[in-house]
Amino acid sequence: EEVVYAPIQLALQAAQAGNYRLAVRYQYLHLLQTMASKKLIELLPQRTNQHYLRAITNTDCKKAFATVLLQYEYVWFGNLNINEAQYRSIEAGYRNFTTKWLNG
Repeated sequence: EEVVYAPIQLALQAAQAGNYRLAVRYQYLHLLQTMASKKLIELLPQRTNQHYLRAITNTDCKKAFATVLLQYEYVWFGNLNINEAQYRSIEAGYRNFTTKWLNG
C-alpha cells in the first residue's frame, strides 16, 4: 500500500533530518495548497510564482505573500543552505501569513 504524504508532513520530516532548504520548499508548497483551498489562488501546472502573486487582489495580503515568496525563492532557487535558526524564522513567517490571511 502506497503512503502519500502532504507537504506539511514532508516539511516536518525534512526539518527533523536537518534538510532545512527542502523543508522550506515543502512549507511553501503547503502554503500554496492552503491558498488554493481558500480560493485565494488557483493551482495550475503552468502557473509561476509570479502568477500566484498577481492573482492576489488584496494589497496587504499581496505584500505579505511577496515577502514569503521572496524568502522561498532565495532559499530554493538560490541554493542557500540555511541553518535551523534561519529555518525557524522562515517557518514563523509562513505561520504568520497563514494565521492572518488564510484562517479568516
